[in-house]
Amino acid sequence: MSTGDPAEVAALFDLAASETAVYQQLKDCVAQIGAVQAAKLTLARLPVADLRAGLLVRHHPETRR
Repeated sequence: MSTGDPAEVAALFDLAASETAVYQQLKDCVAQIGAVQAAKLTLARLPVADLRAGLLVRHHPETRR
C-alpha cells in the first residue's frame, strides 16, 4: 500500500483506528490465559475422586448436582 490510492489510504486509516480495539482484545486474551492457568493449577490440586466426578458431569450434564 504505497500508491496513494484513496481506497488504500482509507484502509490505512481504518487499520490505524483499530489500535484501541486491538489492544483491548490483547488485554482480554492475556486475562483469559491467566484464568486458564489458574484453572489448571486448581485442577492439579484436586483429589482424583473430584476430577472423576467433574469429568462425569462434563461428559454427561444430566448428572449435574
